[in-house]
Amino acid sequence: MCTKNQNKIFFNSLSCDEGFLDHFQDKKDYESIGKIHTIFNKVINIVYGNRIYSIAALAVDNSPYTLRIDNKGCSFKELNLIVGNSAIKIRNSLILGNKIVIKLYNTKLWKPSNRKINIKNVKVAERNIIKFNEKIVDKGINGGCKYFYESRYLEKYKYKPSLVERELSNRIKVFTDEVYKEKVNISHINSLIGLGMGLTPSGDDFLSGFLSTISIINSKKTNKISQRIIRDLNLEDISTTYVSRQMLMNTFEGRYKERILKLIYSFINENESEFIKSLDRVLAIGSSSGTDLAIGIATAFILAIDFHKMEG
Repeated sequence: MCTKNQNKIFFNSLSCDEGFLDHFQDKKDYESIGKIHTIFNKVINIVYGNRIYSIAALAVDNSPYTLRIDNKGCSFKELNLIVGNSAIKIRNSLILGNKIVIKLYNTKLWKPSNRKINIKNVKVAERNIIKFNEKIVDKGINGGCKYFYESRYLEKYKYKPSLVERELSNRIKVFTDEVYKEKVNISHINSLIGLGMGLTPSGDDFLSGFLSTISIINSKKTNKISQRIIRDLNLEDISTTYVSRQMLMNTFEGRYKERILKLIYSFINENESEFIKSLDRVLAIGSSSGTDLAIGIATAFILAIDFHKMEG
């Protein structure tokens, strides 16, 4: 909860991951941990070097390089902060623009397990794919990867896709066909990155969801594919937004949002209600970002299920 005192607004911290905590603890008193890059209602992004560190609202889930705070009743856009303001460490507090004080006392450390999973019960995974298909048709947002998924796996779509949607679909089909044959062409992955609108273009969201999943599923084929992509794709050479580059960097490092992890693990969970709950939470991300991330995850599972059947 926020409180005001002497023209400053005070917040208490809730949780953060090791990436954020290590960066904060590495700095001396009165040293900058970065400058404000972007300000949204629920997130403040701070840039330091080539890395983005985020201050997130209570309603936002745990994420890489992120500090969550109790902002109840306060929108970050109403705090009169300015892009370029410094974020300064003073003892166990973080000062933003000399106006906002975030106290990092008793901050809970979020440590995701990132455990590898095996697709042992194919019927459960396939049942959840069917539930996913129903949900994506009903609740998925148009404009990104939905046209690819419906035309490829459901063989139906209820609207006329835009040129961007058609191009996304074509490029994702080329990419997934190569993955299925265990032949990954890095130039075709590059063609996905930066394609689409917004802070995290649809191609990037799809790739992040896909690679997160293929890296967590443990099999000879998925391990080979994820290792090849991470080894050969140079994120320094890609053309996309600053925020999206950060998302892909996190994915390559094996650092995923809490919602993403829960959805991936729920795909092999027999608890159907937990699966639907996890899917709804991912679909609620951004405008079409949640849909694109979820489609990347589901596509990876569809391929992994086929791999599992081929491997016996």
